[in-house]
Amino acid sequence: MNNEFTKTKEENVSYLILVIPALAIYLFVMAFPVLSSIALSFSTYPNSTTSIANRAEADRLREIQGGYVYAQWDQNLTQAERDNAVEMVQSLDAEIRRLTNVSMFNSENHGLGGIRAYREVLTDDLFYLALRNNILIVLISVFGQIPLGFFLAYILSRGLIKGTDFFQAMIYIPNVISAVIIGILFKNFFLGSQSVLLEIQRQFNPEAMYIPSGSDLYAVLAVILWMYTGIYMLIFLANLQKIDVSVIEASKIDGASEAQTLRYIILPALSGVIVTCAILAISGSLKSFDLIFVMTEGRPAHTTSVLSIYMYLKAFRGAPNYPVANAISTIMVVICFILIGITRFIEKRFSTGD
Repeated sequence: MNNEFTKTKEENVSYLILVIPALAIYLFVMAFPVLSSIALSFSTYPNSTTSIANRAEADRLREIQGGYVYAQWDQNLTQAERDNAVEMVQSLDAEIRRLTNVSMFNSENHGLGGIRAYREVLTDDLFYLALRNNILIVLISVFGQIPLGFFLAYILSRGLIKGTDFFQAMIYIPNVISAVIIGILFKNFFLGSQSVLLEIQRQFNPEAMYIPSGSDLYAVLAVILWMYTGIYMLIFLANLQKIDVSVIEASKIDGASEAQTLRYIILPALSGVIVTCAILAISGSLKSFDLIFVMTEGRPAHTTSVLSIYMYLKAFRGAPNYPVANAISTIMVVICFILIGITRFIEKRFSTGD
């Protein structure tokens, strides 16, 4: 009895030794930033009134400091005066650092703002414009990339065309190229007064001009569809190869057509994979940033902006508004959970249980 108790205790200690480091890293890397972001969304960090006053005072002190910086090297002054100038430079530098310190751990920089940031986001028309664009990306990902990826994987796995390895590599290549490079490439092709597409149009209409508009988003959607279809093709291809070939052959012997085999054997076998791909597509669509930022930066007039760009502009452009930016990120996470929950509900609702 004692031996069993000791053995169980040793196993529990071993589990803790293995789990605690990983748990600590997870809490530090994932949980702490998430909780900090949520906390900031309910704060006034940095306190705007205090920040503006402090920046003004810091600018004034920098002007004074500039005179002392020059004085500490002025040979026309006595050594005592130059030493005094050095001390003043150091003293002013410390004061400037204090005034410009906006650390989130400094209680002077923030207070409790309640739901003010969320109210500001939910009453901003730009939020709904960005949300609409994000929904379009979700739709093109779930109902474009996934079906197209499955269709390509099905053709390649069934050997309906020759050169399977070549097409598999060509379709997947966009996933190994940086989104920034692809964004620049297609921006030069689709958008701008010197774009390739416009030059082609000018061959038929010399008066053709490029006019920035919300329709630029369709070019971005086309690139997104092309760029990420390959990853879903690869996922489906790997899982199609795991289906027992004898089951498919038996269905053929029983007289099942290609469409019936697809509907009653292949699709039910891949239902879990389809849901996984839908979750990946939803989460990836909501965090889309680099490709869109490179191609349009949300222009013109934010008509091609998405939630991540909207959040970036609030946090790092103009007068930073960190509570609003963190409120946007929190809303993005909530929307992602809602969409994934709907996906899981649909799976359970229509699942055959096979």
